[in-house]
Amino acid sequence: MMISSEQIKAARAWMDWTREMLAEESGVSPGTIRNLEEGKLSHRSVEPVRIAFESRGFKFHGRNGISRQAAETKTFDGPHGCDEFYDELLSMAQRKGGEIVAIFRTQEQFARALGIADFNRLERLEQLAKHATVKCLLSEDRQLSMDVPSMQFRATSHNPLGPLAQIICNDTTIVVITNGRDFFFHLTKSIETAHIGLNDFEPRWESAVPLIMMPQTSKTCA
Repeated sequence: MMISSEQIKAARAWMDWTREMLAEESGVSPGTIRNLEEGKLSHRSVEPVRIAFESRGFKFHGRNGISRQAAETKTFDGPHGCDEFYDELLSMAQRKGGEIVAIFRTQEQFARALGIADFNRLERLEQLAKHATVKCLLSEDRQLSMDVPSMQFRATSHNPLGPLAQIICNDTTIVVITNGRDFFFHLTKSIETAHIGLNDFEPRWESAVPLIMMPQTSKTCA
């Protein structure tokens, strides 16, 4: 769908974004945004801008119409947040299967986010992997003995998420925030947002280094 320069300007004003901010959101240059708003449109340059707006709940109607509906969201936190989030993730995997991709700092952080305290007891990972293939990209190659079928780990030095972590399961994107002890999960159900995340994940996954699993140890989380 080709949107108009008027719709681009209106949606940008609605979000109170500068051209530079829209460029960052859509992955094009500020000069491209300026050209689009001046009426110099092409499908190749309009498409990432349209997707960026639609991931924020915008709908475009005709030549000039726009509306916005907030994406369906859900949060988990508190003392039972990890357990509740795991149940939600497992339910999504059971309903739709497919692939789950994740970006975390370490395997330990990934395991803790899923409520795993004893790294010799990986039933949660095994249950999840029965319903979906799991790919986890790590920014550190510190390893645990987490050799679970249908679960792959790779390490990369290019992880722009910093203190955040991310999981994508089908049409749902989960941002994970942690202080090292407690976890907060924010889920957004949006096909467009998930597609953007997957398109960012895949080239980094392909260039990352596969981890060779260590022998089983008796390490337990404190």
